[in-house]
Amino acid sequence: MFDRMGAAAFATRAARVLRDLGDRPVSSASSPLDALTSQEAHIARLVATGRTSREVAADLFLSPRTIDNHLRNIYRKLGIGSRRQLRELDLGT
Repeated sequence: MFDRMGAAAFATRAARVLRDLGDRPVSSASSPLDALTSQEAHIARLVATGRTSREVAADLFLSPRTIDNHLRNIYRKLGIGSRRQLRELDLGT
């Protein structure tokens, strides 16, 4: 709300208070990738190209279960529920 009103200082302070209370502030991200960590963004780009969890895991030297865990976080943060929806987003691939 503060971001929409142009009150950046209040938005920053509110976000800090929410983090201190253990909550996550809702970001007003201009790009879908802004809501993701760098690792999640990298995985999202790889999955959006049609790669399987096993293929992404092999490329990043991680387990497929770790990739699936990252995907659950990615889906939650982006408000989507499938790989198909991930491919439809503009991820800069």
